[in-house]
Amino acid sequence: MQFRLYTSFNEGALWGIGQGFTAVFAGLSLLAIVGIVLWLFAFRGAASLWLTVTLGLVMSGTLGNLYDRLGWHGCEVAGRQLFAVRDFLSFTFGTYHYPIFNFADVFLVTGAIMLGLYSFLMEIEAADGAKAEKKPEATK
Repeated sequence: MQFRLYTSFNEGALWGIGQGFTAVFAGLSLLAIVGIVLWLFAFRGAASLWLTVTLGLVMSGTLGNLYDRLGWHGCEVAGRQLFAVRDFLSFTFGTYHYPIFNFADVFLVTGAIMLGLYSFLMEIEAADGAKAEKKPEATK
C-alpha cells in the first residue's frame, strides 16, 4: 500500500460522476443541511447521542464539500475560479489506484454507515418493543 498527498479537483460527485453539475450538488448540499437541522431539532433527533453524532458527521462532510463547491478555497486555474471539491488523499494498493478523496468524504461515508446501522438498530428495538407489549402479564 502506498499513500501520498495529491491534489485533484472534482466538479462532480462521488468518483467524478456528474461533472459540471457543481451548482446542482451545492443545492443538494443546502437541502441536506436544512434536513439535518430539522431532523435534529424539530423532530427531536438530538435526543439520541448516536443519531446526533451520525448527523454531525454527515453535516460536517456536507459543509466541507459545500465550502469547496462555492469556490471559497480560492483556487484558480488559468485565471478561472474553480468551483470544485478539492480531493487530496491518494491510496494505491498494488496496481489499483483508489479514487482520491478528502476528509469531508470520510465524514460523509462514516456518517452514512452509522445511519444505516442506526436504522437497523431502530428496527430491532421496535420489534422488541412490540414483542414486550404482546406478552401477557403474570397473574398472582
